[in-house]
Amino acid sequence: MEYSDLLHVNATLVANEFLDKYMPKANGEYVKVYLYLLKNQVNGIDIGTIAENLSLTEGDVRRAIKYWEEQGILTRGPKVQDKPRKEQEPKKDQDLKKEREALRKTYRKAEGADVLLRLSKDGEFAQLLFVVQKYMSKILTDTDQQVFAYLYDGLNMPCDVLEYLVEYCVQTGHNNIRYIETVGLDWVDSGIRDVESAKKRTKAFDSRAEETARKKQEKRSKLGVRSGTDYDALILEQVVKKMEQ
Repeated sequence: MEYSDLLHVNATLVANEFLDKYMPKANGEYVKVYLYLLKNQVNGIDIGTIAENLSLTEGDVRRAIKYWEEQGILTRGPKVQDKPRKEQEPKKDQDLKKEREALRKTYRKAEGADVLLRLSKDGEFAQLLFVVQKYMSKILTDTDQQVFAYLYDGLNMPCDVLEYLVEYCVQTGHNNIRYIETVGLDWVDSGIRDVESAKKRTKAFDSRAEETARKKQEKRSKLGVRSGTDYDALILEQVVKKMEQ
């Protein structure tokens, strides 16, 4: 089968390395933003304009830019303009929160049931739920399934990333669906689209947690408190000693 490209004028060159290595694993919206920036790199452009021309939210554009920066193939310069941070952040957070709340409602209760009915024909989603049930050692409730429908269908998280999300949370002792959803949203905001990136983020998080635990243990050691100490009993003992003095 042969195809002919009818658009020969004002073409934008795309590196083969991008097409072969980066595009296959990237979110479609991220690819749109990258190509738009590639086409307009000679002109000053702002986040709002990109969002408007691509029918995306400004939050979507920022996540896409952050993703490509983390991939090491995009550097934000003065040509990609944004509003002053102090003015922008509150509005950005509010807009993103409203968007998330509105989208999340469509995956709850009655509307969520309709979504699950639609996704019942999606073999990839069915496989995801099967794997998740194995990891969590439980039959998923409708509420559980709606959370995964929201992450998979609403926020376009890849199945392999969702599987790793559940695996990581369960292995760290967090089998709660709300905890899993919260971590998933953090990954979405961080532009994580593949398991390798997810592992890097969990490794960094675990390192911070270990450092915090180490500092707490050092503090306990300085106070002469051993791990596993009954703190209530220790405090009571100290109070009794003071009363006897």
